[in-house]
Amino acid sequence: MARPTATPLPPSSSRTKRGSTGYSMAQPEKYVPEESTSSRKRVVSSRGGEPSAARAVIGGHRSASSSGPGAVGRRLWPDVGANGGGARPGTSGDHMIDGMSIFVGTVGSGVHVSRDGGGRFKQIFKPVPFEGNVRALRVDPTDAATVWAGTGAGLFRSLDGGARWAPVSSPAAGRQIWSIAIDPTDRDRIYVGAQPGGFRSTDGGASWQEMALPVVEECLVGPPRTTNLVVDPRDPAIVWAGAEIDGVFRSEDHGVTWARCADLGPLPLNGDVHGVAVRSDGDGAATVLVGGPFGLTRSTDEGRSWELTHFPGFHERNEFAYCRLVMVKADDPQTIFVGTGDSIPGETGGLRISRDGGRSWKLAALPEEPNSVVYWMANHPARPEVVACASLFGQLFWSTDGGESWEKCRRGFGEIRSLALAPTVTA
Repeated sequence: MARPTATPLPPSSSRTKRGSTGYSMAQPEKYVPEESTSSRKRVVSSRGGEPSAARAVIGGHRSASSSGPGAVGRRLWPDVGANGGGARPGTSGDHMIDGMSIFVGTVGSGVHVSRDGGGRFKQIFKPVPFEGNVRALRVDPTDAATVWAGTGAGLFRSLDGGARWAPVSSPAAGRQIWSIAIDPTDRDRIYVGAQPGGFRSTDGGASWQEMALPVVEECLVGPPRTTNLVVDPRDPAIVWAGAEIDGVFRSEDHGVTWARCADLGPLPLNGDVHGVAVRSDGDGAATVLVGGPFGLTRSTDEGRSWELTHFPGFHERNEFAYCRLVMVKADDPQTIFVGTGDSIPGETGGLRISRDGGRSWKLAALPEEPNSVVYWMANHPARPEVVACASLFGQLFWSTDGGESWEKCRRGFGEIRSLALAPTVTA
């Protein structure tokens, strides 16, 4: 199969700073649909240009009104299937996930590990800093015993399913690690995203090379953060990277060289990339999915153009839902999960699910209203029916039926920034 190629983009003379002046949380111009819908799409066809077209589309649910079903105080919850807007079915903490381990990365309390499916959690005290920041967790897709953690104090690895950890020498000194990806066809190829840039290994972490990501020098958050690294499911030589706040990048040679994709929209904040996923569409085609502050942006032409889908806001002060991580279910490219909220960190949130490749969406029936944006999610190819998601402010939810029903972990955490799931490894 021929490798999908992207037309190189022309260099820009304004790539030293992004959003350094006139930068605000102003949202894109409002597009009024023909009728109340769950999502509104617009197309960005050229680099940095105005939208070439805008059209209303029917999504999976409608926005609730302040007086009708779904109103929760000032918050407006969309309908949740047959349960209605206010019903939040599920249970809290009565069942564990048989045979699975859960890894929770936090800001301020390091890594917490449950090896009994959520019954008990153990905080790792060393060598991972027990009061450290862990913004990246990754389980080796071919070996559930190997787990990687990216922190503000460097890179760490466990070879026994999270029981014991060791530091891994890397170029991370002085940089917070934000993302980790492992090639599922060659576990020695590892990619690490940092602030700024990132690095890669071709020998399982024994040595590392800096990646020449062409990010700007400075943006609203200082040096851009490489929040996502994704190995393309069609071809492992293709690697995608998302930067906060600097857009999407693509490599066709295992991360040796990189090209900037087209701008995701006309505003600097359209390039505020929180989540990147690649959905294989068959016959060599794919859809690249990007979560950002205005919704879900997608490309079907290798990043040359983008289409933005808005999700409805959660209350009267929130026109469009803020999106964070995007995840494609490990065994079903038609099932997509998007973590959303009213802002960052936000006051409320929800998990959007599509079962038809993103054509329609529903709000997951979590057993408790999220207390902030749904920030992170996890899935594992060995147990694809098990899905976990977490709010930024410490709530952990899981499903054992692919997201149809949910439970809440009784244990709370301070601030969750990363999650991972893996089959439990016995000593």
